[in-house]
Amino acid sequence: MNTSLSQVQQLQRESGAGILQCRNALKTAASYEDAVKILQGVQANQATKQQGQETAIAKIFTYTHHNNTVASMVKVSAKTDFVLNTPELQTVIKGILLTAAFHRINTLETLNQSPLASDESTTVQQAVDKLAATLKEPIVLSHLTTLGA
Repeated sequence: MNTSLSQVQQLQRESGAGILQCRNALKTAASYEDAVKILQGVQANQATKQQGQETAIAKIFTYTHHNNTVASMVKVSAKTDFVLNTPELQTVIKGILLTAAFHRINTLETLNQSPLASDESTTVQQAVDKLAATLKEPIVLSHLTTLGA
């Protein structure tokens, strides 16, 4: 597939992958959609490799609905506190907590398989894998709690 700079940049924005990964995916793929699938596979492989790594730093994230009728809380672990403070991680975790609150989810297994409330084409696990690949560090969710009035 012929690749243009604008296609590479668009794929990078959408996937969070590096420029070279995006360019190589576009070169080997038959279409743009195939390139997206290639990068998703690469990100899933990177996330699998990172799963065995130690995540020693943790932070608690919370979401409370504006009318205080539902709230969600999750513990997020990573190798460094730098990653836990990035705007990218905080945005993704907010979306995950919104999903947990909206669907009243209390187990991580169910949450990981659920589509994000903000992007129904992406599951929570896919969002975490993509984020871990983008930030180049393992990210682990644990201790999910959702309370509803």
